[in-house]
Amino acid sequence: MPTAAHLVVVHRNRGAVCARTVERFLAQADLTVTVVDNGSEPGELADLRDGLAECVEGVEVVEAGSNLGFGPGANVGLERWLAGPHEICLLAPHDARPLDGTVQRLLAEMRARPSAGLASAGVGDRPLPRVHPFLGPTGLPAAREAGRAAARYPPGARTAPPPPRL
Repeated sequence: MPTAAHLVVVHRNRGAVCARTVERFLAQADLTVTVVDNGSEPGELADLRDGLAECVEGVEVVEAGSNLGFGPGANVGLERWLAGPHEICLLAPHDARPLDGTVQRLLAEMRARPSAGLASAGVGDRPLPRVHPFLGPTGLPAAREAGRAAARYPPGARTAPPPPRL
């Protein structure tokens, strides 16, 4: 029987942490897993392989050979997903910590929206609203009016620093 979805985890230099992340996802659903290693130090790569061997079988570790960055590293894993049988792909960084029920809820939501095919773990910035000087509020639906006041951010919300002047 095929697995529920494909999980791509992008990793660099946090072998034991990444192995626990994969374990957390697999505790919630039967997933095909690809870990893309972005040029980790040899000891960290060994920790990753050892940690995965202890908790799960059949996880594919793809060595990119260098630090490609998150996006290009994710693309390496997404190519594996696209070559496989799954309609749904979950994408996460090596330190994602999905709460109990997260994976099942993501899969249910994705199945309810057949035109969607990719879900990604948040990076933890949700509680801190931000206002970018050129893009305006981030993390909220777009408003017709521009600027901080239109977004109705709470007092004291942090803003992104302005870009450097060239």
